[in-house]
Amino acid sequence: MQKLSILFLLFIISLQFACVQKQAKQHHIVVLGSSTAEGAGPKSKDSAWVNLFRKYVQEQNSENEVTNLAVGGYTTYHILPDTATPVAGRAAVDKEHNITKALSLKPDIIIINMPSNDIIAGVSIEEYRHNLALLNDIAKAHDIKCFITTTQSRNSDTAKQNALIRMKDVIKADYPLTYIDFWSGMSNDDGTIKEAYNSGDGIHLNGQAHQIMLERVEAQLKAAL
Repeated sequence: MQKLSILFLLFIISLQFACVQKQAKQHHIVVLGSSTAEGAGPKSKDSAWVNLFRKYVQEQNSENEVTNLAVGGYTTYHILPDTATPVAGRAAVDKEHNITKALSLKPDIIIINMPSNDIIAGVSIEEYRHNLALLNDIAKAHDIKCFITTTQSRNSDTAKQNALIRMKDVIKADYPLTYIDFWSGMSNDDGTIKEAYNSGDGIHLNGQAHQIMLERVEAQLKAAL
């Protein structure tokens, strides 16, 4: 009798869990980005924030999707819409990894993680800001929630490190409700990477940092999921 009671209780719990899973809203999240989002830095790509986030959202609902369009080395110019006017000296749009491609996948959430390549490539803060605004406006025009990560620290020359700091502040000011902080706690005051979070190349953040980034993505998107 006791065994039957336990089995019945487990059956009821499984039914309740299935009901919750069925009632949970299904989401499709598309990530646009460069090497950090692609998975560079941790010893295993399984420990990269996008892959950890995919696991997290699929635990909420097994039908949730996370599509990662990030490509290492990319700048915001690569992910502009197909209709963007080419700019001399800047990267051409990649139609397989840009905002237009993201829209074709019909997501309800887009995350943009373009942390430092623009500054390193000599893209001005004004250009960088304009490109992010265009991407954000396109997403909003299609009723898609858009979240933009801050810049990330990087070991470079002083001028570029200062530009990364400035751009971090610009993103926080422009998107006060939808930015994701990938800077605080992992960066030194001069814009370099804190040694505890350096993957070893002075460019990418390690697995420990990606865990922190995951937590910040989860916290920022909690209300949207």
